[in-house]
Amino acid sequence: TMRLSGTVGSIGKDVLEEVYITFAGEEFAITSVQCYFSDEAQIEKVMELQEGDTITSVSYTHLRAHETEL
Repeated sequence: TMRLSGTVGSIGKDVLEEVYITFAGEEFAITSVQCYFSDEAQIEKVMELQEGDTITSVSYTHLRAHETEL
C-alpha cells in the first residue's frame, strides 16, 4: 500500500484513453508522479478534480494487479 498526498498538477488521458493524474512538483521538474485509474467510480472522482486541488491517493498492488483510489 502506498499513500501519496499533494497537489494535482494535471488530469488527462493517455493514448490508450486511460485516465491519470499527475502530482505537481518543482516548477522546472522533468519528472512527476502519475497515478492511473481504471475503476469507474474512481474515474468519476478524478473528473471532479481541478488542477491545484490537494488530494491523497492510496494505491494497492496485489501481485500483478494495481488499483488506485482517491
